[in-house]
Amino acid sequence: MANKKFWFGMLVMVLVFGMTAVGCDNGTGGGNDSASNPFIGTWTGTIEGELFRLVITGNSWTASYPNNPGLGSFSGTYTRSGNTATFISTDGSSVGGTGTISGNTMYFTGGHGESGTLTRS
Repeated sequence: MANKKFWFGMLVMVLVFGMTAVGCDNGTGGGNDSASNPFIGTWTGTIEGELFRLVITGNSWTASYPNNPGLGSFSGTYTRSGNTATFISTDGSSVGGTGTISGNTMYFTGGHGESGTLTRS
C-alpha cells in the first residue's frame, strides 16, 4: 500500500511540474488577447488629414480610411517586440508600417512614410 502511495505522489509531482512548464511564458511576446497583447483593439486618428482606423486582432490587422473609402483598405499580419509592432501587408507590398505604443496612444508610420498618432477607442 505504501508503494502505491509513493507512485501516486510521484505521478502528481510529475503532472504539476509538466503543467508549470507548459504554462510558463516563453518571452516571445505572443498572446492573442488584450491582457497579454497591448496592440489588440481599434485605433483611430488622423493621418495626412484623413480619419484613419486600424483594427488589430490576435495575429492580423486591417486599416481603412472610413470617411474616404477611395483611399483603400489594407490588411495583413504583424509581429511585435515590446511596445513596437511591424505590420506586413497580405500581398507583401510596402503597405504596412510600424507602430509604437505608449499607454493608449500609438505612434504610427505607414509603409509609404505617412504618419500620425492613433488612440485606442
